[in-house]
Amino acid sequence: MDKQQKLKIALPILAVVMAFVWGPVITGSGSKPKSASHTGTVEALQGGGAELMALARSNERKKARTSYTDWGRNPFTLAESPKASVLEGILWDVKDPKVIINGEILGIGDKTGVGEIVDIQSNSVTINDGSGEKVFSLGQ
Repeated sequence: MDKQQKLKIALPILAVVMAFVWGPVITGSGSKPKSASHTGTVEALQGGGAELMALARSNERKKARTSYTDWGRNPFTLAESPKASVLEGILWDVKDPKVIINGEILGIGDKTGVGEIVDIQSNSVTINDGSGEKVFSLGQ
């Protein structure tokens, strides 16, 4: 056999062997070597480290404790809650009164975040929120 024929046979065999040896290392699925004991680090700290030494010897990882509770709204949404509506002003006209709520100019029959505007007086607005009518006065 000449040199080229030997290479044609040896290279595929070498590639298969390399795949078995290096494949798990490259993909990260191979067995991981046991780490050395952390006692050298603990001994270097010198003093009052009984808890730290016990932690270094234990291989168990404790679950993190949290006091998380859901607070009922998504802070990343832009929608305002109906409770945040503010009566900013009344544009009084006998024929066509308007009201300013949260920067919007609205008339009778228009809908807001709170409900539908039923009546506008010179110093108050009546809004039907579905459960009944509520009267909002300027300065409230």
